[in-house]
Amino acid sequence: MKADLLNNWGYSSSKFYWVLYPLSLFYLSGIKLRKFLYNLGILKREKLPSCVVSVGNITLGGTGKTPFVIALANMLADKGFRVAVLSRGYKRKKKSALLVSDSHNVLVSDPALCGDEPLLIAFKTKASVAVGKDRIEAFKKLAYLKPHVVLLDDGFQHFKIKRDLDICLVDGTRCFGNGLLFPAGPLREPVSAIKRANILVITKKKNFKCFLDMKGVLDKKPVFFIEPKIEGFFVNGKDVPPPKKAFIVTCVSNYEHFVSQISNLGVDIIGVKVFSDHHIFKNKDLKEVEGYPVIITEKDWINFPSHLKNQNVVVAKQGFSIPQELFSFIEGKLCL
Repeated sequence: MKADLLNNWGYSSSKFYWVLYPLSLFYLSGIKLRKFLYNLGILKREKLPSCVVSVGNITLGGTGKTPFVIALANMLADKGFRVAVLSRGYKRKKKSALLVSDSHNVLVSDPALCGDEPLLIAFKTKASVAVGKDRIEAFKKLAYLKPHVVLLDDGFQHFKIKRDLDICLVDGTRCFGNGLLFPAGPLREPVSAIKRANILVITKKKNFKCFLDMKGVLDKKPVFFIEPKIEGFFVNGKDVPPPKKAFIVTCVSNYEHFVSQISNLGVDIIGVKVFSDHHIFKNKDLKEVEGYPVIITEKDWINFPSHLKNQNVVVAKQGFSIPQELFSFIEGKLCL
C-alpha cells in the first residue's frame, strides 16, 4: 500500500533505502549550509516581542506534535497567558500568511486554505493561530493581540525566529528509524541535532534506548515521558460510546499506535484503511467500508467534507495530559 509505505518511510528494513543514500548526502549538505549561514549572520534570526517556545522533532512525523501543542496551549491559557500558535500550514493552497483564529473565533474553516493541523489547534484551544511559510509574516497577522507566549508548531528546524525554549519530541515506538536522512530515511536532521533541544519528550512508549548511542544526552537534559490517551468518542458533536466493531480509516503517521489504542478499548477492528498524511477525503475513499461503523481521528475529521460526517463516522478524541512537573519546568523558563 502506497500510503502505508509513505507513513512508515524509513522504519522498515529494506535495501532500497540505501539506493537513495547519495541523495541524503545532498540533503545533509543543504542543512549544513543553512546552519552555517545562520551562524555567520548572513541569514538573520529575528526576535519576536513575545516569549517563544518551539515544539518539534527531527523525524518526518508521527511524534504527536499537534496534540502536545494543543495541550500546552490550553494549560498556558488556563494560567492566564495569551497564547499564539504559528504554523507553516503544510499542504495548504493559499500561499500568503493567514490568520486562522483570534482566540475567540475560528475565522477560516477550510483545511485547504490553512492546513489541517492549524485548524485542529484553532478548534481545540483558546489560542490565536496564524499560518505562513514565513512565520514572521504569520506573526504580523496576530501581533495586535499581543500574545504573551508564541508556540512554534513544528519549529525545531525553523531557525529564522529566535526561541527561548526548544522542545523536541521523540516517538518511543519508532525512535529514529533506520537512522538515515531523508529521502533514504525519516530524519530531517542528523540525530546529533537533538542536543540542541532544551527539553526532550518521549511519546507513546517509555523507550530510553533511543538515546543509547548519544553520550551525555540523558544526563544533561530533562527528559519527560507522555502517553497519548483516547479521551472519548463523538458523532456529529455528541459524545458516544465506542462502537463494538468498526473499520479504522486514517491518514495519520504511525497509525499502528492509534490502532492498538482502539483495540485495547475492546473494539473489534474489522480492518484498517490508511491514506497518506494530510489526505483530503473523498466519497470513493469510503466505498469499501460503506455500511460499517468507521473510526477516525480528530485530524482525519478535519479532512472529512461535511457530507461524509454521518452517523457511521465515529471520531476518537486523542490528547496528551502534560505532567505538572513538565509544565512547571516550561513555565519556569518563560521570559515573562
